Amino acid sequence: MRLRKAAHLAASVVGLLAMGAAAPQANAATAAYSCPSNQVCMYKDANLTGTVFVAQNVPIVVEMDRTYNQFSDLNYQKYTNGERVDNSISSIVASSPSMCADTFTGTDYTGGYQRIWGGWVVNQVVYNDQITSVRMFGCRSL
Repeated sequence: MRLRKAAHLAASVVGLLAMGAAAPQANAATAAYSCPSNQVCMYKDANLTGTVFVAQNVPIVVEMDRTYNQFSDLNYQKYTNGERVDNSISSIVASSPSMCADTFTGTDYTGGYQRIWGGWVVNQVVYNDQITSVRMFGCRSL
C-alpha cells in the first residue's frame, strides 16, 4: 500500500513538473519596454505592455508662445512592430516630470481629451483604442 501511494505521489510530481516546463514564457512582444527619459511612450496594451510608439523626431509647432511637439493624425505613425498607432493606444508614460501630453480621439486635436501629466504612468487610458492625435509640451507635474 505504501509503495502504491509513493508511486502515485511520484507520478503526480513528475506530471506537475512537466506542466510547468510546458508553460508559455513571456515573449519580447509582451515584455515591458522601459521608456527613455524625456520621452512620451504609448503602448498598444494596458499596463505598459505590448508594442510601443516612442514620440521622437516630433514636428514642432509654436502657438500663443507655447511650443508643442505634436502628431495631428497618428494614422501615419507606426509602433516598433510596424503596426499603425492610430486608435490602438491603451497605456502611456510621460517619463519626464517636465513633459506632458494631451491625447485626443479626433484628428487635429479634437474630440475626447485626456491630459497625461509629466512623470505620470497611465496603465489604462480613458479613451482606450480611440486616441487619434497627441500634443506634447513642457509643463510642471502635479
